Amino acid sequence: MKTLILIFSALLICGTTSFGQKTEDFPPQWYNNPPKSRKILYAVGYGTSVSQQIAFEKAKMAAYKELSEQLSAITIKTNKKKTEATTQATLREVEIEDKASRQDSTGRYEAYILVSHKKPKKQ
Repeated sequence: MKTLILIFSALLICGTTSFGQKTEDFPPQWYNNPPKSRKILYAVGYGTSVSQQIAFEKAKMAAYKELSEQLSAITIKTNKKKTEATTQATLREVEIEDKASRQDSTGRYEAYILVSHKKPKKQ
């Protein structure tokens, strides 16, 4: 019985952090200091929820919004509709570079995500 309690306790402690992140590594280093590149844009997102999946979806949407703003700043044209169409079309090519989550003491999940996209060629 003691062994079962020890195993359950170990699983509970290990289960609070996902994707290989150590508890003291939160937020992940790449969240506050995203990579920089001449050819790739990076964006980060953060989300919280009682559901880990929803926390990741919120983080993903925040990262996509940031990435969209970066892309629209690059592809601004005199015609606003062309800018919006360009941004929407290019978001299909987003790569998820890294993600991390943890569950806090209240049971809520914190999720972080790092996404990337190739910079568009100058037009």
